[in-house]
Amino acid sequence: MFERDLKARSRMVKSSYDYLFAKPSLRWLFEDYMGSGLNTVLLFAPAVDPRISVKAKLGAGQAGMMSLRYQPFGLAEPLCFVDIKASPRSPGDVTLRACAFSTDTGLGSFATLPLAKHVSGKRAEVGVRYSSPIFTAGAVLQPATNKLSHLWLCGRHEGMTLGVQLRPDLPVHDLQGGVQQAVAAAGSSSSSSSSSSVAAGDVAGWLRGVSSVALSYSPEGRTRAGQHSFTASMEMQEGQNFIISFFQHMAAVRQVFNPLEKDDVIGITNYIDVNKNVYLKGRLGGDGVALMAAFKSWFQPSVAFAAAVERSFVTGKMRTGLTVQVENFGRLRYERSREALAHGRILTQRHEATDAELAMAEGDRPLVGRRAADEDFNMPEAASTAYL
Repeated sequence: MFERDLKARSRMVKSSYDYLFAKPSLRWLFEDYMGSGLNTVLLFAPAVDPRISVKAKLGAGQAGMMSLRYQPFGLAEPLCFVDIKASPRSPGDVTLRACAFSTDTGLGSFATLPLAKHVSGKRAEVGVRYSSPIFTAGAVLQPATNKLSHLWLCGRHEGMTLGVQLRPDLPVHDLQGGVQQAVAAAGSSSSSSSSSSVAAGDVAGWLRGVSSVALSYSPEGRTRAGQHSFTASMEMQEGQNFIISFFQHMAAVRQVFNPLEKDDVIGITNYIDVNKNVYLKGRLGGDGVALMAAFKSWFQPSVAFAAAVERSFVTGKMRTGLTVQVENFGRLRYERSREALAHGRILTQRHEATDAELAMAEGDRPLVGRRAADEDFNMPEAASTAYL
């Protein structure tokens, strides 16, 4: 990966529907390093205590964020955490987030608490969920208004994933009355909508406007961050937008001997879309075209530089951006797992020599044995990675 995967570790404080169907992968592919103006990103975690991490983003205009995160179980279970986020450009805009999730029971709870609502304009939200590798359901409430904000239900079977999400914004203490008022406010019912009963057709019309349904197919096999290497999906968003998407993450191994690597490293994993040191990306749409080029140095701390340019077809204007990212990985080697397939390989931090590499090895260059185990570089994957 071009950078350490930190984006999926906060997914349990959100609806699972927004995380499935390759939505994060597509968003990262189209948006990462594409910002305008000057942007800086800092990511640090002390090697002596990986339970604590600091992240800061400073961008052009009003963009920016700083966060301090604590994971009580460290890297073994990143989905249990407490963090505090603040906007450096908006004094007082501070948000506290907390998440607890048990892989044994699949039950979890979470909360997002703006500490200064008059500054951020956001409301506090609390949620409960059940998640497993094949099924997830949950709800999000707003305590201040006593309203139901989100409901989701998703399931997976043999590569097929089906999910539905509702944003009803209804009072929890009077769901029926809330539906009647919502239908009437939408203007989709007859003059009798304020009576004790609401026509089934009116309710169906209201449901179409607040619900989203998605279906996707992803073959077995995921990256280390839990994302599938191939996903084809279609979604109807709140009765208005029908979206078809296709995403494939392809990896290819090449035989490279890097004199700067350790002696027991004999190959690196390269991606068609992401390289170890160089990242090139293009985006073409109905509103414009954008190009991005980035370079990453893997010294400690590692530094990445990215430059982007975008031309709008609507206004004809050109927009440029520069991103500088600094992070401390600690001891990390860019390697691959022996278990993966030719495309969409499962990434690990340990290289094990294949039969072909053993046969082609020359000289006295050491190779890592097939059953090598090294706790420093081959950390076990978090159990919650496969959970929806």
